[in-house]
Amino acid sequence: MDNSPVKVRPVLSKEDRKKFLAVPFDIYKDDRNWVPQLNLERLLHITTSTNPYFRHAEAQLFIAERGTQVVGRISAQIDRLYLERYQDSTGHFGFIEAPDDKETFTALLAMAESWLKSRGMTRIRGPFSFSIN
Repeated sequence: MDNSPVKVRPVLSKEDRKKFLAVPFDIYKDDRNWVPQLNLERLLHITTSTNPYFRHAEAQLFIAERGTQVVGRISAQIDRLYLERYQDSTGHFGFIEAPDDKETFTALLAMAESWLKSRGMTRIRGPFSFSIN
């Protein structure tokens, strides 16, 4: 295993989105009980122009890399409908996937927390990918 530090960065390109969607395939490829997601459905789900969730929310996807290998993913999101109802400055995280590695999970959650905090959120709750449903 590569001993490089884990670096988390935002998903900014079409290629990054492919990497984001591929994370569970890499993690669970040897699990005979894993049922792969439908990539087209997941792509439509994370695309702002095709998912109605984005009419009342904003989100940022992130990938974690160790050297040149993608080792994890997470989303951070703010749902305005949730905030209107609960008025508690809570942001959410979701789509969290990584191998059983404390450094990777710590880095992913720290990035989601930082993104939410920079937008005025004081609490984080999840996982919600993008919603609880």
